Amino acid sequence: MIKSVDHVVNILNCFTPEKAELGISELTSQLKMNKSTIHHIVKSLCEQKVLVQTPSKKYRLGSKILDWGRSVSPLSKLLQVASPFMESLVKTTGETVHLAVLEGPEVYYLAKLRPPRAIRIETKIGGRMPAYCTGLGKAQLAFQPERHLRQIAAGHLTPMTPNTIVDAVRFYEEMQSIRRQGYAVDNEEYEVGLYCIAAPIRDARDQVIAALSIAGPEVRIRAEAEHSLSRLVKKVALQISEKISTVV
Repeated sequence: MIKSVDHVVNILNCFTPEKAELGISELTSQLKMNKSTIHHIVKSLCEQKVLVQTPSKKYRLGSKILDWGRSVSPLSKLLQVASPFMESLVKTTGETVHLAVLEGPEVYYLAKLRPPRAIRIETKIGGRMPAYCTGLGKAQLAFQPERHLRQIAAGHLTPMTPNTIVDAVRFYEEMQSIRRQGYAVDNEEYEVGLYCIAAPIRDARDQVIAALSIAGPEVRIRAEAEHSLSRLVKKVALQISEKISTVV
């Protein structure tokens, strides 16, 4: 049992800011352990959300690390940097603001800020939702490798509402549109009556690592302010990205 625990700790210790993503072969080479043993442990860690597989078939630390202690998670810097920008965005728009990261086919909610009189939105910090039908998810999926996008488009996209995009061709076209305009929209695709505008957040390497969104009633956001709000969300997401790049 003690040896098994040592193996788990040794595998987790391989992940560093410089080596945030590692494959089975890299872990095997670094630890000089049996490849099948490492694969078995990594599979178990993924099932527990301690590790998560990336589109490149490598692995990175998962959301369970954040649950154990935000102060030791790589995501803690993102939370620290984004929080004041999120607070300002809530005050400016009067809408609910979310921050989330992509974990496989889902988005994991890192933060949620609500104005005093916000409508009730069924999201919570630490919660997960399908990426394909949420603004936060689509804002990150659109910048994944082409192969990954085609796999998702070819998969079974369950309709959550009448507006959910479930056709593979339409979904892929939606991803291309998001890339061009730099933001994603959830037009009542997960919840009827809810409209969301989200933009990607990038790290110093220009890789999409998270997304920022505002969410509110469809009748208010779409009819009155989608254009101006999309520009604002993109601007704030860019400010967070620039700040993250300067924080050690």
